Amino acid sequence: MRAVRYDGQHVLLDPRAPAPEPKAGEAIVRPIRVALGPIERLICQGQTSFKGVIGREMVGVVERVEGQPGHELVGARVVCDPIDAPLDSDLARRGMSWHAPDRRELGVCGRDGCLAEQVCVPLVSLRRVPDAIDNDHAVLCVALSEALRLAGLVTVENKPYVSVVGDDAVALLCAQVLFSRNASVRVLGRAPERSLRCEKWGIRRRCVSEAGRLGDQDVVLVVDPTDDSLEVAAGLVRPGGKVVIGGGVSGATGVNHAESPSLPVARFIEREARVIFARGGKVVEALGALSTNAGALDLASLITRRARFDDSIAAIRASDSVDQLKVVIDL
Repeated sequence: MRAVRYDGQHVLLDPRAPAPEPKAGEAIVRPIRVALGPIERLICQGQTSFKGVIGREMVGVVERVEGQPGHELVGARVVCDPIDAPLDSDLARRGMSWHAPDRRELGVCGRDGCLAEQVCVPLVSLRRVPDAIDNDHAVLCVALSEALRLAGLVTVENKPYVSVVGDDAVALLCAQVLFSRNASVRVLGRAPERSLRCEKWGIRRRCVSEAGRLGDQDVVLVVDPTDDSLEVAAGLVRPGGKVVIGGGVSGATGVNHAESPSLPVARFIEREARVIFARGGKVVEALGALSTNAGALDLASLITRRARFDDSIAAIRASDSVDQLKVVIDL
């Protein structure tokens, strides 16, 4: 089996990777399309402890379910929640697997990823993709699920002023979701190349360095927190406003939290801001949003590079470029 893996020093296309061996309750999936983003770049730069097959976002076809040859998902097109925890975990039963201390994350921690000809995943993590949703939208369901989780923490009443700090794929999806709910949204980013997308959606976009710190924003949403972005948020939020902080790469399982950003607590206290943290998401909610609001969400234009499986390594290297949002590999 061929697979792209990180061995602790290099990322390589392994032509003789061992085929996955499923246990009861697991399925073998043949990935059709895999999306790569900031977490994969972090892994391939050696900034996590993960070694193994990379890739956490995919759309694929179920080839078999261990011990259940007639299972209804065999032959179906599916997406996968990348984080799983033992089913007897209290947090897993409450739908919050991403908080379980013994969780695993596809292609990030404790489980080989999906940039391979086959991947083994828990059956409970799989969701069937409706026929009306194409592969370009399906492969970005994980990113959309994370955006929906963050945007869902924002109460949209009386057209609030919302600033989204960041312009990666999840940030741009957050902006789209909130704009579709009638919020007054602007994106504050660092990559001018992404302005055209915001213009197409009717969403305002400014360079974060040019944004005034007037303390007049009802909600500030920080998708991938850094020391700089949190300082920006502290200057933007109005007294009594809300700051929603996503996990970004800092929230990925197995990331070294010693290097996590510092929260400007005094600044937020001064504003009496309500600070809310969030991470994770559920792909079933992303599928639901795509089924009911397909016209309001543009996922396809977030794909900035496509490559064949044989060209995966070059595509991963190219993903470091500032003009890349989501790199998609076709298998």
